[in-house]
Amino acid sequence: MKDTSGESRLRFGGSARSLLPAMALAAMALIGCADRPRGTLSDAARLRLTEAMDRNNPAAPDAASLAVLRDAAARNPSDIVAQERLAQGALAAGFPAEAAAALRRALAISGPVQSRLLELGRAEIRAGNATGAVEAYRQAQAAGPPNPAIFGGLGLAYDMAGDSASAEEAHRRAVAMAPQDWTLRGNLALSLLFAGRASEGVRALSSAESDSAAPRRARHNLALLLTADSQMARAVRVLRMDMGPAEADAMARDFQAFAQWVGTVRSPPTRLLPSVEPVVPPPPATDPATPAATPASSSPSMDPVANPGEARPRRGRRS
Repeated sequence: MKDTSGESRLRFGGSARSLLPAMALAAMALIGCADRPRGTLSDAARLRLTEAMDRNNPAAPDAASLAVLRDAAARNPSDIVAQERLAQGALAAGFPAEAAAALRRALAISGPVQSRLLELGRAEIRAGNATGAVEAYRQAQAAGPPNPAIFGGLGLAYDMAGDSASAEEAHRRAVAMAPQDWTLRGNLALSLLFAGRASEGVRALSSAESDSAAPRRARHNLALLLTADSQMARAVRVLRMDMGPAEADAMARDFQAFAQWVGTVRSPPTRLLPSVEPVVPPPPATDPATPAATPASSSPSMDPVANPGEARPRRGRRS
């Protein structure tokens, strides 16, 4: 059966490029760009809020609506529209593994449609299933024309799996195809960070400091990399481009704690700012539909993506 019209396509609200919330890469990016009340949230609370962002999606269906979508998909297993609507609702409600299962049923009917395989890869990343995500993106690569979102997603999946060499290759291919895409460049830089190469990550993203077209998230990712590279004074200067001195100092301390937690600080951190204890976020809420994920998926963001749970990133041969 052939693919249906665009009406049945999922509208997940973003490309694979913006999936920083699925890994630790996402946590960083989301913490970096979220507006927060001053002095009201602890580091641990902010990390928990980051983890919950997908689950608190305002567009998420309520339990009754999701039950209707599940029933329709179960009664019409060969209906692509029913499967895709369930996938969309399940993902919005915070059940990415269920969304991935619905997309696989749709693909069994339609065959290897690149756009649908991309959506599957995104859902698998959010579910923490690195192996499933790699497979989906590889199939998407074979199913259609070259697409930077494919390589960006592959980079995230390999980062989750702890394969830093394959991750770097995929991220660099994505950036080569879309050099002006700040999210792809940020994902490459953060991947280098988790590979223990913070200085290279800084160089990959350093133009965000002077380029007026750079978004806020790019500058905050750069600030995170700078703290990991023990360049605290410069990190604060970059953050002050978007906020006041007190808030910039507080965010730099957050980033310093995060870099210490994941073990990516290049050398003993500068005491320019008061030191803080590393914060380890609690385990993500259990998704009843989520199968056992690939071991040690990396979870600072890259929808949250990465985000897009935030488990401690696997270091691989270390980023």
